[in-house]
Amino acid sequence: MKIAQVLAEKGHNIFSIAPNEPLTAAVRQMMEQHIGALLVVEDGQLLGVLSERDILREVDLAPDALGLRQVAEAMSADPVTCHQGMEVDETMDLMLHNRSGRRVRHLPVVDEGRLLGIISIADLVAAQLEMSRFENRLLKNYIKNWPDEAAGEDGDGG
Repeated sequence: MKIAQVLAEKGHNIFSIAPNEPLTAAVRQMMEQHIGALLVVEDGQLLGVLSERDILREVDLAPDALGLRQVAEAMSADPVTCHQGMEVDETMDLMLHNRSGRRVRHLPVVDEGRLLGIISIADLVAAQLEMSRFENRLLKNYIKNWPDEAAGEDGDGG
């Protein structure tokens, strides 16, 4: 399955925030939208990703200063991205092994410089599960319709 199919099923909703917004605005938006990351966008350009983990790091560093910090100070700049032609397993591997040296749970989908959406590890797990279920149904159907060996190849027993 390709990332384009995952995006088609998930939708192309892009929840973004400007880099100069306060972190508290990002937290509010993430809570309202029930999402784990925001794309940091300015003038149509992807600058970074702000994840729950990025916010927690800021809380750990300065618990009383969250309202004073801006998104740009906490975001992961120059994010790892994928494109819609990639396979699900290839994209999962990219989340684990990438140029950042860190595991990532959210990947912006970018093609030819155009931001198309964002894929989370949960989206990929759901796609992988659906593919496994489909393959399982195919195999069960194949086994169920397996020709009886005792009947011979032509099915007449001789």
